[in-house]
Amino acid sequence: MTAPNPVSMERLAEVGASHVCDVRGGEGALDGGIRPVWRGPSFAGPARTVIAPAGHNAAVRAAAAEAQPGEVLVVSGAGFTSRAVVGDLIGRRLLEAGVIGVVVDGAVRDVAGFEMLGLPVYARATCPAGPLPGNDGETQVIVGVGGQVVRPGDVVVADADGVAIIPAEELTDVATRADAAEQHERQFLEATYAH
Repeated sequence: MTAPNPVSMERLAEVGASHVCDVRGGEGALDGGIRPVWRGPSFAGPARTVIAPAGHNAAVRAAAAEAQPGEVLVVSGAGFTSRAVVGDLIGRRLLEAGVIGVVVDGAVRDVAGFEMLGLPVYARATCPAGPLPGNDGETQVIVGVGGQVVRPGDVVVADADGVAIIPAEELTDVATRADAAEQHERQFLEATYAH
C-alpha cells in the first residue's frame, strides 16, 4: 500500500512541472511537442490512460464514461495528428465526470470549446478533422506519451512549462522534494528582489 502523499494535488499543481523534473534529475518530462492548446490552469492528478491508435477514439469515449473525479486523461495517439481524438463534446463528458485535465500525444479539436469549458488540454497538434470510425483502442493500460511511459495512477503535473510524470511509487518522495525546492526558490527570489 502506498503511503499517503503529504503534498496535496492542488499544491503539486502550484509547485509545477519544472520542479518535479528538477528533483527527478530531469526525468519525467513529456517532450516539448506536447503543449497547452489554450492557456488553462495548472493541474496535478492521477492518470487514466488510453491508447487511441491512428485517429480512433472509441477508447477515449470509454475512458470518459469510466473516469473518476480528480483524474487526468492521458491519451497515447502515437503522435498521429491527421485526426482529432478529443473534442469539446468529449471534453464536456470528462468535466461532468470530474476530470481535471487532458494530455494527448496526437491531435485534438474545438480549442475554443475547451477554453469555454475551462478544461485544460495539452496535445501534440490541433486538427479540424474528427476521429475515424471503429472500436480500436484500450483503456487503463501502460502507454507511451511524449517519450515517457505512463501507467494508470501515475501522477501528471501540467502547467505553462509543459507536462511531467511522477511514477505512483515515487509520489511521496518526489512531491515532498519538489515542494521544498519550490519554497526554497521562492524564498531566494523574495530575498533577492527585496533589496
